[in-house]
Amino acid sequence: VDIPCLAALILAGGGKSSVRALQRIGRVIRQFPNKNNAIVVDFFDNAKFLDNHSAVRILVYETEKQFKIKFPVGFDVNKIKKTKKLIQKFNSWEK
Repeated sequence: VDIPCLAALILAGGGKSSVRALQRIGRVIRQFPNKNNAIVVDFFDNAKFLDNHSAVRILVYETEKQFKIKFPVGFDVNKIKKTKKLIQKFNSWEK
């Protein structure tokens, strides 16, 4: 799918591929006249193993300086921080 004037994106499918996550978001951050912002809504998978996939995607989003990540009111940010620390620790062991 190639929609050049996309301004918003809802990611209803999970996954932990950093390439795939950025590729999907790349479709909505393309510039076109009178476009100042792009909105991406990603769901946090709150299930066994899938919460790790969500944490990986958030880590990918945080690598982009211009991305502003907002969590909904009531979201347990401590849970995601704990999961992210485990993933970062694991990634450091791989190197």
